[in-house]
Amino acid sequence: VTNLQELSEMAKYKVDKVDSGVKVEVTGVQGDQQVDLMEAFKACQEGTCSCPTQEYRKLESLDVSADADGISLDLHAKAGTDIDPDEIKKCLDYTVAKLADGEPDSDS
Repeated sequence: VTNLQELSEMAKYKVDKVDSGVKVEVTGVQGDQQVDLMEAFKACQEGTCSCPTQEYRKLESLDVSADADGISLDLHAKAGTDIDPDEIKKCLDYTVAKLADGEPDSDS
């Protein structure tokens, strides 16, 4: 499953189902927007994100990296589980909407 959706005016993301789980590529983010997204994804890594999904229960690990072109996320599923790419898309949309509203991603 591959989907390219617009996050903001310039940013886009692609979500792909892979053998180990789900891979997300966010492109067109730079500067403050990239920093804000990295902070939000860090909360997800720590299990403190407020995304409206239960998919995090299936998550074994989340690898996040950034470069000049954007952000990469590798979501690794626990053995015997499958991460639903559609749920990850909902989480991305939710996170970006919260950032656009100026709210932090974490409830703490």
